[in-house]
Amino acid sequence: MPIKEVTDVGSARTEMNKSSRQKRGLKRKCVSPSLEDQTTDLRLALKVQGPAFMKKPARKDTKKRPPKNGDSSKSSAIPRRSSRIARPRPPRFEDFAVLSTVGKGGFGSVFLVRPNENASGNNLALDANGVYALKAIRKYRLLNHPTELRHTREERRVLGSFEAGGGKSGGSDRHDHPFVVRFLATFSSDTRVFFLTEFLAGGELFALLSDKGRLDEGDTRFYLAEITLALEFLHRNDILYRDLKPENVMLDRGGHIKLIDFGLARGRVHTHAPMRMTMCGTREYMAPEVSGGYPYNREADWWTMGALAYEMMTGTFPYKAGDYETPVEYPTNIFSQLATRFISRLMTIEPQSRLGSHSLGGALSVKRTAFFTSFLAWNDVYLRKLKPPFIPSLEDIDDLRYFDRSFTDSPARLSTVSAQHKREVLAKCVGDDPFIGFDFVNPEFLKHY
Repeated sequence: MPIKEVTDVGSARTEMNKSSRQKRGLKRKCVSPSLEDQTTDLRLALKVQGPAFMKKPARKDTKKRPPKNGDSSKSSAIPRRSSRIARPRPPRFEDFAVLSTVGKGGFGSVFLVRPNENASGNNLALDANGVYALKAIRKYRLLNHPTELRHTREERRVLGSFEAGGGKSGGSDRHDHPFVVRFLATFSSDTRVFFLTEFLAGGELFALLSDKGRLDEGDTRFYLAEITLALEFLHRNDILYRDLKPENVMLDRGGHIKLIDFGLARGRVHTHAPMRMTMCGTREYMAPEVSGGYPYNREADWWTMGALAYEMMTGTFPYKAGDYETPVEYPTNIFSQLATRFISRLMTIEPQSRLGSHSLGGALSVKRTAFFTSFLAWNDVYLRKLKPPFIPSLEDIDDLRYFDRSFTDSPARLSTVSAQHKREVLAKCVGDDPFIGFDFVNPEFLKHY
């Protein structure tokens, strides 16, 4: 790829828009080609109870208990304790007190919630004084948008695959990877589906970029190192992220990043060969093979990280949407030679020659570059020993100062679902309910009984 060096930021740098995602004009997109692999439906086998004559007779209890009142001639069996144990029920929306709205989208909202007192009856082991993020999505919207329905079910399946010890590397690949949001549970009601995750109080990386305009090379390196380990974890578990951008990178209370929003992720990618999949992502970050509708694989995520790195250091995108012919400018007063070489290799047009490609060694080829190895140790990155360049200043666990006021000032409640929409959802789910099997609790947060 041609690299153009200039001595001034010039046209390569524009002031970052300090508004929300909608005002940026960035829209994530997913278009299905005719040959796309269809995501398999989630189904649970229905256990049907057999007829009465097939039931086995109850075993007689042969144990004896001591005679009463000294009468040795009389004895009776010890009464058996009931085999029916009151098992905790699945979670439901009423188990949580909604404290605030922290995000909104076309299909639902994200709330800051705290467990209610009656939440003790469900099967979730939560901190009664803790706060969590709860995403609510209308079933009516999903049923009328098949692509979004497919993505929502895939997101549930991908997050469910993060259960403890569920990774390819055995017990070492746990869901609580340091740089991936902790997933707690999914559940549903008659009108909505819900995703419960940890709450990340530091806000979006996008908000930090909006405030600062751009980051220096050292700060960018810190965030890219943590993102690299997150992508390595996903790829090792056969998951393509497909939507890396500042809005989907959030900061926790300590200033470390975590990837969120797996709505466009694709799981069960068991091959490293290019596959025909949907054209998914946000245009400004899409790899050429994705934007052009060609088969692609893990290499597309590494291109996206290169585009994000460029935006972090300049405050603008390396390419206009779909235009990969114009040479990328690397101002010498912003980019060192190491940074220029690193980012340009991530954004190599040919996927198999791209840094991070399977032919070059995957994530290991990214981690071995001098851009990283000259400044940090990967074990320290994983253990979160590096000091973040920005540490959020928070007073309480429900402090929302790093969230958009347009969200936090809005009513903290579920919108009303009309009776007509309820009837339509019920009618569409009769006989072939696409939400069967949606409820799931991460075993790490499952009560033991």
